[in-house]
Amino acid sequence: MRYPFNEFTNLARYKELKNQIASNDYKSRYDPKSDDFLSLDSPVLFAYSDYDGNFHEERTVVLEDLIIEYIDITARETCRLFVNNLQKNNHFTSANISQLGNSSIEILNLLKTAIDKADFIEKEVRESLEHRINTLQEFYTRYVQNQYPEIKRKLEFNLNRSEVTYLFHVLRARNIIQEIPDADLARILQNMFKYKYKDGDYRDIKSIKGLISDFNNPAGEKSEVNPAETLENIFGKEGFFLV
Repeated sequence: MRYPFNEFTNLARYKELKNQIASNDYKSRYDPKSDDFLSLDSPVLFAYSDYDGNFHEERTVVLEDLIIEYIDITARETCRLFVNNLQKNNHFTSANISQLGNSSIEILNLLKTAIDKADFIEKEVRESLEHRINTLQEFYTRYVQNQYPEIKRKLEFNLNRSEVTYLFHVLRARNIIQEIPDADLARILQNMFKYKYKDGDYRDIKSIKGLISDFNNPAGEKSEVNPAETLENIFGKEGFFLV
């Protein structure tokens, strides 16, 4: 696995990177094999060709912007390669993925130390590097904490909060699911499901223990009417379960 930003840990490699990037200059003003330490304000001219094959000057970009663009592209490519590696090796266990994420974070910590010691890196470039390294560490941390972040961790119901809660209240009451205490049922609903709010957003289910208790209480019968009617209209349609 190739680790990012090694070009910035060594003066010779950093010089080479600068000259390689600057050598894209349309007027060929920079030698990619030069040992010069180019200034960040060195202009690089880009051109485009028309349908007749004639080249036209398009824009001039200073080297600083091109190096920062290189840093951004490298960070995105590093994330892409990491995900591709996981997809290619679909036999990886959660422990494998977590270990890979932790190893990558450790390597970035070593890279941070090396960059801190690299006094030849300009302030603007250093700030960009530090930002992207932090971004990468956050990216890897997500995989350490949740090895499958692309998979939704909560099911999203196209029902409101009361309807979702009442659905599971009925399933329990009809013995479709095993008997479970109110507190445990509330905890499961809050940790595993979302409901659809009136603005169309899916929101976490919160503070429903009291609502479940109300459904269990004969005096709270009125609170059951609306969700019961909605669920009957949905599940009571002819052929609903013939999918």
